[in-house]
Amino acid sequence: MADADLVKTAITFYENVLPQMESLAEYGLSQADLDELLDLKNNFLAIYTKPKGNIQVTAQLTAMLPTLFASSDKVLEKMDALVKSASKSDPNFVDEYFRKRNIVQTPTRTRALQLTVLNDSTSEPFEKAKVTLTAKSGADPTIIVKRTGGQGRITNDTLAEGEYNYEVEYVGFLTEKGSFSVNDGVTTNVVIRLKKSE
Repeated sequence: MADADLVKTAITFYENVLPQMESLAEYGLSQADLDELLDLKNNFLAIYTKPKGNIQVTAQLTAMLPTLFASSDKVLEKMDALVKSASKSDPNFVDEYFRKRNIVQTPTRTRALQLTVLNDSTSEPFEKAKVTLTAKSGADPTIIVKRTGGQGRITNDTLAEGEYNYEVEYVGFLTEKGSFSVNDGVTTNVVIRLKKSE
């Protein structure tokens, strides 16, 4: 049973059995048993929701990074200006400072593709939908097969510029086919909506 279904089942069981406690006495079921079930459910939920909480905290911290980087840049600019003011009185110190003050600029890479698979009627993401990508033109006959993650998404950082075909499959839903283009330095966003098969 899925984690979320376990929780729902425990709650449903508790709510349905509680009013029937007297008539169920012969089964050896007590209020303490029900309370223990409720405690287990609560303890499970406390653990089950932690990863989502961590994701939210991580997202908040990540959102703060540009502000922190901007603050750091301002401090460095002030330090540079102060050091430059000593150019006449101590030129050797200034030269040494700027020779050793190297800030490495890490290269950034733009994601080539982000493809999302959704249920057409509910807009819910499909986890583990099968996505097949093939180069539409050119000498590279590469075939990429991936399964979507929990957000109904696959990503690829290494697709070369060009046109690609896609095929998306999920049990009980119609297969969707189409194409998209990838351009260097730009993320291609593709959203596929699957319709239920008749």
